[in-house]
Amino acid sequence: MDGMVARGHPTVNAPRRRHSRSDRSPLAPHANGTRRHSTPSRSNANTADNPALIEAKFDQLLDIMKGQMARAEFDDALTVRDLGVVLHLDVMCQQLGLEAICTRLSSELYPDLLDALRTSAFNDCRNNGTPLSVSQFYALGSQAGDTDHFYFHGRFSLAAVEADLNYCSNPSLGLRVFDGEAVPGELTDRATTVRPLVSMGNYAKQTNIEVSRDGSLNIAGTVGVLRCPDGSASGADLVLRINGQEWVRRAASGDAYPLESAPLLLDLPTVLPGFGIDLDTSTGFTVRVNREGGACSDGNQVVLDAPFTLFEVKVDLPEAAPSGERIVGSEVHTCALTRSGGVKCWGNNIFGSLGDGSTTNTNSLVPVNVTGLGSGVTAISAGRSHACALTSAGGVKCWGENGFGQLGDGGTNRSLVPVNVSGLGSGVAAISSGDGYSCALTSAGGVKCWGGREGQFADGSPFQNLVPVNVPGLEGGVAAISAGFNHACALTNAGGVKCWGNNPNGELGDGSATGYTAWVPPVDVSGLGNGVIAISVGRGHACALTRADGVKCWGSNIYGELGTGSVGNSPDNFFSRVPV
Repeated sequence: MDGMVARGHPTVNAPRRRHSRSDRSPLAPHANGTRRHSTPSRSNANTADNPALIEAKFDQLLDIMKGQMARAEFDDALTVRDLGVVLHLDVMCQQLGLEAICTRLSSELYPDLLDALRTSAFNDCRNNGTPLSVSQFYALGSQAGDTDHFYFHGRFSLAAVEADLNYCSNPSLGLRVFDGEAVPGELTDRATTVRPLVSMGNYAKQTNIEVSRDGSLNIAGTVGVLRCPDGSASGADLVLRINGQEWVRRAASGDAYPLESAPLLLDLPTVLPGFGIDLDTSTGFTVRVNREGGACSDGNQVVLDAPFTLFEVKVDLPEAAPSGERIVGSEVHTCALTRSGGVKCWGNNIFGSLGDGSTTNTNSLVPVNVTGLGSGVTAISAGRSHACALTSAGGVKCWGENGFGQLGDGGTNRSLVPVNVSGLGSGVAAISSGDGYSCALTSAGGVKCWGGREGQFADGSPFQNLVPVNVPGLEGGVAAISAGFNHACALTNAGGVKCWGNNPNGELGDGSATGYTAWVPPVDVSGLGNGVIAISVGRGHACALTRADGVKCWGSNIYGELGTGSVGNSPDNFFSRVPV
């Protein structure tokens, strides 16, 4: 057990407060500090020859001490000197072979006496702010020849008294932990309060709290300093350790450590990697609040030292549940969304598609971190040579190739790191990227797109859309979107499907094929006015999952992508202009 160790021991005549008891016979000391007792010895021939007299004297002492305890007069008088007499009686009864007296000491006196002494010392320390009495009791136990035997009769261990040393002098020990960056005026039900430790035996407190992998843990409250026997502050620091490694150290300020006025914010994605904790795989970690250093002693060289654990906070990390896809790929690169809300990409990086700030890894064979996206991402999408991320705040960031304005930042220069999409700092529910363009589904159910050749994937204007614009007819009522090579589709709240863009192979599913040159605004997919629950768009085709667990596809079938059992080997099955 971590705790304070007594080095050196107080004398049995250590300073103490004046007792109210006027008659301490036969326990009262002489002027020279020795005790007067009526215990006989073997050198006394008269008593040695009269075992009954010896036993009677011992029995008289036991009755006196038990009587004092019964009158509650030990509340202030249980000191090292009183216990010294009992120890002396125990030794003498063993030497004289008085088994009956030894049995009475063990069964009738020791348990209650030691328990009462420990309680009295602890309460004295708690009420007066000094651990002198407890330190004396600890020192006496540590200098006993048989410590286990000594404390066994008191129903507690030396470690328990050692813990008393650490806790009794704290006027308050309160800790609050909660998920969030600000200290609330009133703690919500998400907060966990570690109650003050004010009773003997109520030691290191443990609490559990669940924090999201991209979240933070706030630690606040009042923790009192350790008082030395002379009443001065011990000078110990408050040290917080993450899985045993030091995270932060706070010196005392007055009677407490500054956690109430200056709480500690543990931002998980920022702090934990420095302690070797992988947020993608870890299930949790432990924060220990220790009091360390600041040794002090009383006049009898009883040293109080640290470390000692005051609190232990076990933090659980739940499984992340991102709203979007976890793995996305394009023709040249692949990206993954981690459990902690970060993004990693690998593959071709000639256009900065990996987002790591360079193009040096022309072909990265291992995942690299996307700069600035170590946490806080809920969905990702990959276009042909660019990618986009949806943040937890509802904003969109994109990186990579930008020749058609697919990054949405108002320009056409590629970016090797994520940039904010203009006008989409919040309010976005989903994203999807295609070949040279990207689209976003807003929280209001509208669709906005940017990039594309001559604007054909947004509003059909004869110029590129370098920033997001509304898709005509899709200002609301949309539940999901999917962007492909030449066209895109939307799933409506009613379960219908609408598609727009180029239509050379019947990609729009309305029964027509208008070619590559004409942009077609959103049209209803034939036969899919309702009953659809999911959609996905490919290079020249699209598919829908129906409520009846069926799949219907339309568009190009050159490679058998419609799943009809045939491929495009004749004009009749090169494509389908309606869902099949």
